[in-house]
Amino acid sequence: MFSAHPTAMEAYSLGVTTAESGNVEVSRPTCVSYTNSMHVVGGFMCAVIAVNNLLTIVTLIKVKSKVGSKNRLYVINVACSDFLMAPGFGVELILSQMGYLCDDRLAPVDIDIQVKRVFLVAMFIFRILSFNVSLFTILFIGIDRMLAVSKPIWYKAKVSSFRIKVLLAINWVVAVTLAVSVMTYYAVYIPDDFVLKVYNFSTTLPPAIYNYLMLSQIYLVAMPGNVITYLITYIKIKQQFTRRSADTANNSDLERIRRFYRMMLITLCTLAILYLPFMIAFKMFGVGDPEKPPWVFTYIGQPVALILVSNSWINPILYASFNKDYRRAYLKTICCSPRNKVEDAQQMKSIPIQGTGVTGLD
Repeated sequence: MFSAHPTAMEAYSLGVTTAESGNVEVSRPTCVSYTNSMHVVGGFMCAVIAVNNLLTIVTLIKVKSKVGSKNRLYVINVACSDFLMAPGFGVELILSQMGYLCDDRLAPVDIDIQVKRVFLVAMFIFRILSFNVSLFTILFIGIDRMLAVSKPIWYKAKVSSFRIKVLLAINWVVAVTLAVSVMTYYAVYIPDDFVLKVYNFSTTLPPAIYNYLMLSQIYLVAMPGNVITYLITYIKIKQQFTRRSADTANNSDLERIRRFYRMMLITLCTLAILYLPFMIAFKMFGVGDPEKPPWVFTYIGQPVALILVSNSWINPILYASFNKDYRRAYLKTICCSPRNKVEDAQQMKSIPIQGTGVTGLD
């Protein structure tokens, strides 16, 4: 399969026929180039991704008690992973602007295959990390909230901020190992002509790696796990409110849990909604297939790609829109409130839940 291949210049020949070779047609690689509008909108979107997620990280480092000392660790982790989409998508736009994701009819530049290979490896490592870490962190949030409302005594005794940090660190280690391993394979074994023709690594990886290593963890673990854990958490929270409706103090504690749960449930649903067009267009109908006419990717693939990337900048807006604790925290950070004023909630003591003696389900 991986026999000798032509050099970058030979593979990227601008000629259509050669008289010396008996008028043998030389096929040019099929690349992808974004439109000017895509460059403008995509560049603006990368800036918004960076600003929104940096604001979230700074806010949650500055604010602790009001948003929950444990909750904030998960949200910071999601923000860090979402931030990686800015360089991940930004590099793609730069490659397109340079002509490295070229339209084969125009062939604006001579491709340095090694430079393009390095850029593509870095770009997709960022993107794999961004999506995988974010998706699995949301799964961990669902499990955390499910345990907090269903087994409060066990949760308080066993689930500490340190253990959450260890879990999130393991999440990063696994994601980095997967991304680097897959892209190392791409960098070493994928032939030059494939790299020149196709910018999307998923179309050049062997099916065993892409389908069973890359996709199985998403479709068989993360997505079903999120649905199950968030459904169970919803049922448990509803039962808790039904049993404790007469206890105002306990309702106040549960209300914060419900606000955070609702915020993350909306985040999960938004992720699914924004991912669906990409899955339909690229996975089911092969919009990114280089054999498709160029207009298919231009008018269908590019808008779908922007919709998918929107996952990375919209989360902070969802946090502020659907959780008043986060909304107040963002406003205080933007208004440059002093740290001691931002953390005025530390003066409030956690109220024990009647019958369990549990405090601080955050």
